[in-house]
Amino acid sequence: FLSGTMTAPARPVQLARQNGTPLLPVVTLERPDGSFITAIGPPLIAPEADRSEADVVQELAQFLTPHAKTYPAQFAKSAVFSPAA
Repeated sequence: FLSGTMTAPARPVQLARQNGTPLLPVVTLERPDGSFITAIGPPLIAPEADRSEADVVQELAQFLTPHAKTYPAQFAKSAVFSPAA
């Protein structure tokens, strides 16, 4: 993920599967003017989907990448992203 490492908890994926519900990626970011923007992506897990947790995390990274490129400072200190050394 952006030449770094992204970790994500497995529990949301497990809960979505157990409950047959979609898992939606959501990100809220602060714009330079102090306002906020929220983006909601397409479901990462549909109730009938059979994807590995690694596949879901990869899809999450793909969703987050354009946002992280636009607002890199807001991802630099994220608990789920560690820049490459």
